[in-house]
Amino acid sequence: MHKAYAVTGGICVSAAALIEGTVVNELVGEGAKTTGIVRVGRPSGVSAFVITLSRKPTGEFDLTRSAIAGTSRRIMDGYVYVPHKIFQPRQ
Repeated sequence: MHKAYAVTGGICVSAAALIEGTVVNELVGEGAKTTGIVRVGRPSGVSAFVITLSRKPTGEFDLTRSAIAGTSRRIMDGYVYVPHKIFQPRQ
């Protein structure tokens, strides 16, 4: 699996994990089935997906909610140069 595993792929795998009869559903823990939070391991860590499914009268599934829980990271560090005429140092 690529270290930057796509979020859309994670949502699909997580949704499948909550549908009875799928291979992924046979492997997922009971906690994920009750909470709707599916954790997917990947080379650069673990992603937690929040999934809500509903079932139509026809038996088809609707993915009514999908979200990813994560943290942000700094992607830039830099300096801002402010002209002296608008900078008022504290005295």
